[in-house]
Amino acid sequence: MLSNKGSVKLSFLITFLIIFLICGIYCFIAVQNGTLSRLISSNLETKQVEETNYEVELKEATRRYVNYYYDDLKDGERLIIKLSTLRKYDYITMNDCNGYSFVNKNGGLNIDSYVNCRNYQSDNYEEEYE
Repeated sequence: MLSNKGSVKLSFLITFLIIFLICGIYCFIAVQNGTLSRLISSNLETKQVEETNYEVELKEATRRYVNYYYDDLKDGERLIIKLSTLRKYDYITMNDCNGYSFVNKNGGLNIDSYVNCRNYQSDNYEEEYE
């Protein structure tokens, strides 16, 4: 016969095994239904969206820099602003990245930004402009 201590240990063990079994069944069903793969791909999509913020951050820093230093930019003029220049003047802090922005003035400012970071690279990034 079991003492009180033994029955407590036994009930804890049975409870743990039931919870483990329920989790195992849930994982099996999730894999069969594709829920798990959708969760994983959803996390990858979120990461991709976060990574594209590099371009947005560079574009906004470029806009502030051009508005301050090139307020007399004429229509049809084109500039290349390097990320290193923006860092030098404290417009941006992306230390692990290289990049540049193309700035065209045609009525308003058109800015296309490209970055090359340790874990991300923009489409059509060309190292020669950095």
